[in-house]
Amino acid sequence: MPPAVRTLRRGLREWMTDRDLDDDLADAVLLLADEAVTNAVEHAGGERRCTVEVVANTRGCGGGIAVMIRDDGTWRRPPEDPGFRGRGVTLMGRLADRSSISTSPAGTTVRLCWAVPSMN
Repeated sequence: MPPAVRTLRRGLREWMTDRDLDDDLADAVLLLADEAVTNAVEHAGGERRCTVEVVANTRGCGGGIAVMIRDDGTWRRPPEDPGFRGRGVTLMGRLADRSSISTSPAGTTVRLCWAVPSMN
């Protein structure tokens, strides 16, 4: 794992700790953000350097938690048989209250939202 991925993970964990999020919610946020960042590094990086940006806030999603992961890479097709991998999009649909993935020639953006009643 590249050092930048560890740094992003650590920063997101600290951000959530500062907001006193429930452990289960914090685990889901971290898992899905990590999945999106890892996918960007593996599938969008290719032979050239890829920039990945993670933005998290508590004002999005109707007062809950919003996380955006954006890269400026070009998507590369994964191998035909991913083996035990390839379940990130399914996880996003199950663990986030709302999720979306948009792609363009400029890169890919993943948006994840969770409603948090105590933050409303």
